[in-house]
Amino acid sequence: MAVASRGVIAVASGLNRALRKAKIMFPELMKSNRDRLISRPWLAASLVGGLLLVQLSQGWAAQPPNWLVDGAFNARFEQSAAVNLAVPQPDGKILVAGPFHSLNSQTRAGLARLNADGSTDTDFQFSVPPGFLILQWEVQSLAVQTNGPVLVGGRIMIYDSSFLSRWQGVVRLLPNGALDTNFMAGLELGGEPLALALDGEGRVLVAGSGIATNGASAEPEAVYPNLVRLLSNGLPDPTFNPGAGANAPIRCLAILGNGKILAAGDFTQFNGAAVGRLCRLETSGALDPSFSVSQPDGNIHALAVEAGGRILVGGDFDYFGPTDYRRRLARLSANGALEPAFAHTPLYAVKAVTVLPDGSLVAGGWYTFTIFNGYPTEHLAYAIRYAADGTALAVQRWAEANSEIRCLAPAASGVILGGVFMQTEGGGPIRHGLCLASSNLEPQPAFAPVVARQATVARLALQSDGQLVVGGKFNLVNGLLRTNLVRINRQGQLDASFQPSGAVAEGAVRKVLLGAGGLIWAAGDRFSCLASNGATLFTTNISALALALQPDGKALVGGMSGSLPAGLQRWQTNGVPDAGFSPGTGVAGALPTGEIEQILDLAVQPDGRILAAGNFRAFNGQPCAQIIRLLVNGTRDNSFAAEPLASSFPAIAPAIYRLLPRPDGKIFAGGYFAGTSNRVANGLALYQDNGALDESWPTNANLGSANLYELALDARGNLLAGGNLQVFSAGYFNNQIVLLGSSGGVDPSLDLSVNSDFYGDPFYPYERQPFVRAILFSATNEVYLAGAFSRLGSAFNPADNLERWSLARVTFTVPMAPVAPTLYWERLSGGDLRIFWPSNQANFTLESAPALGLGTAWQPIAPPATLNGGEWSATVAPAAARQFFRLRYP
Repeated sequence: MAVASRGVIAVASGLNRALRKAKIMFPELMKSNRDRLISRPWLAASLVGGLLLVQLSQGWAAQPPNWLVDGAFNARFEQSAAVNLAVPQPDGKILVAGPFHSLNSQTRAGLARLNADGSTDTDFQFSVPPGFLILQWEVQSLAVQTNGPVLVGGRIMIYDSSFLSRWQGVVRLLPNGALDTNFMAGLELGGEPLALALDGEGRVLVAGSGIATNGASAEPEAVYPNLVRLLSNGLPDPTFNPGAGANAPIRCLAILGNGKILAAGDFTQFNGAAVGRLCRLETSGALDPSFSVSQPDGNIHALAVEAGGRILVGGDFDYFGPTDYRRRLARLSANGALEPAFAHTPLYAVKAVTVLPDGSLVAGGWYTFTIFNGYPTEHLAYAIRYAADGTALAVQRWAEANSEIRCLAPAASGVILGGVFMQTEGGGPIRHGLCLASSNLEPQPAFAPVVARQATVARLALQSDGQLVVGGKFNLVNGLLRTNLVRINRQGQLDASFQPSGAVAEGAVRKVLLGAGGLIWAAGDRFSCLASNGATLFTTNISALALALQPDGKALVGGMSGSLPAGLQRWQTNGVPDAGFSPGTGVAGALPTGEIEQILDLAVQPDGRILAAGNFRAFNGQPCAQIIRLLVNGTRDNSFAAEPLASSFPAIAPAIYRLLPRPDGKIFAGGYFAGTSNRVANGLALYQDNGALDESWPTNANLGSANLYELALDARGNLLAGGNLQVFSAGYFNNQIVLLGSSGGVDPSLDLSVNSDFYGDPFYPYERQPFVRAILFSATNEVYLAGAFSRLGSAFNPADNLERWSLARVTFTVPMAPVAPTLYWERLSGGDLRIFWPSNQANFTLESAPALGLGTAWQPIAPPATLNGGEWSATVAPAAARQFFRLRYP
């Protein structure tokens, strides 16, 4: 094949520069053979007749990073959880429910089944069909049918993929925990089923608050009897008619041997008749007039029926009737007559009662030493076992403040206790809200399930050796008992040599910083300084919300004035406040919303001046915005004058939670706010060095009413922001974390979402949703994310999410295009162009266009290039006027 002429298609950094180089530096370029001018992988070149032109192109744009949850790092942070319900099955297994997320380090969202030895029954796990949406899942009642299915009542709302079918209030699960879609309870929306009971014919009694059958709210005078009966398929039983029913919640149900129904709770009337918070009903739902009870002066929370028909009730009452003293616990005859009192019952509230196979009785609840304005300041879990004659046989108390027994159930070898507790006063074995006790109420050592919920990891600090210091509110790390401040290695394993002593980790740790000489500063419910091995150098009772270190090693501590003078102090490494730091009265007031003014974050600028931010509106008696700057001595720097922020809801004070100074001197501020009086700024603002808002930063409209708790810059200058937020953008969705480019636009390359397996109440979403509290970049293309969550992964592929319990490591790589091969041309004797380049890679596409400019329509060359001996080539027919070529990757 004859060649008339040949040359190189050059690449340069811009049109003018390229023309200058082509004409001045290489005047003989078109005559040379395979000469190479410049090669830049993100630029393209053009060839026009016998002249060489170069133009910036998007053909070699830098590739977005890939974000992947690191499978080699899986540290699990949890908090001991509560058990509200425990129901033994005939086969010895035990159903438990409550506000927990895991059982024995296996994910279980509020409902689980244990084997008799306390291990997790892996054959049972709540699930719904693919495409179904769980909007609410809060279990409040349980019942087991004879053939194995489980009835679950509570705040439950589940939709199918079409949103045309809804399961609510009461659902039935198959023996393996899967939703039985054939059972659909005909209940009115919004009720709370607090009790379930099965009668001898398999019908389901449902009691609680706001309970009615479907259609009640459409009636002219809606009636919510708080008690309904469903057929085995979930439809309302038309033969059951309680009339107006109970005038307040029904909390307990029991089916008697003759089919009659006992109901107890807060109500004082049933179908218009006065009853004493306890009544007996006929199988038709009508009130049984032969059963009469004196009215207690408090509500009934627990109910059990003894073998002989006598009835045991517990609650928060003192008297049954005007004169009969029955503190929190009473026994009635089968017809409702009050029987003699039990031995002294010190409980302040009885939450559960049960009858054991030997005829003895157990009551559980809580006891308190201190009552203030009629309410306990704290209380202790308490259980008592009584003989059948009411004599106390055993007493057990637990040591944790605000512990309590919430449920009891008989077991073959003792009694099951559930609630909020960890250790008995005698220093027995640790139990996480669930234990099997012997006849003397001592926890049995072989039964030790770990019931847990997602914890909060609030702050991270990365040591030079790669180990991570972690602070937050947790007491379980990788299933081991560790509290609030720990150190882990790169694999996520605990550093056993690091165990802070004394009271350092007794309360939540909100801030952690590393100081010179290996010092570890921790702030939260206490303020402390530790040596690198965890030994306490000093600790104080100061409750701190903000922490920053100065270059001289001193620590700035911020919070509220109630626990910290002026809400701001500076401390020396010897544990003594710095007398040379004087912020005056600092933040010392209350806001119109009733909130106390607080300093929530601090940052030290390179010149030593101090940035302070929070929800305050005055400093040292003078009005100010929620962000101010102080001089090194603690006095206010008046050269920094920001405008006060406002919030979207007047009942919630605007607040800045996080400050992030940029290298250029500007300052990012994240929190909960809507902007100033003349500029919108949703949760994120950029301040100039004088306190003015930088108007070049966008208004972040797509952040909505976000709560931004954390900000971090990556090496490219992009901003990673985390908190309690959802971000919707064109083709983009994220939970709790968002990546913003250097100009403020959402960067869609971050396909990452932070989620939780806890299905809460959508009407109170803030306390239920996951969030991100800490973001920490390492020097090796890694970022640590921490907060309160249980799953992490793609927003668009939730099935691919990985379990990560409040701490995860994410790796990110920026794929680089291979070195751009030099593009050559040859004009063949027939006038065609042969475009070729040396490479063995098959990911390049040769494209052409008739013109250059914004929106250039590049088209692949047809037929495509072919590979021959390490060289790709394509033959192109000559164009009428001009033609531009580029290689695209990928």
